[in-house]
Amino acid sequence: MDKDLRDENPEDEPQDGSKKGSENTENKAEEVTQEGEEKEIPSEEEVRYVDFMSVCESELTNN
Repeated sequence: MDKDLRDENPEDEPQDGSKKGSENTENKAEEVTQEGEEKEIPSEEEVRYVDFMSVCESELTNN
């Protein structure tokens, strides 16, 4: 029984200060936005627009 409790112990996290699981990715996203204004994470709509524009551009250059 003690072995199972040790598996869930938060002291098992890496010593470099990073977190396990999804918490680590959320922290990275926050760090990116804190580093600089130009590194904002684009919304899904912005990503789709950029993808659409790149497809249009490639179609124009191929013809």
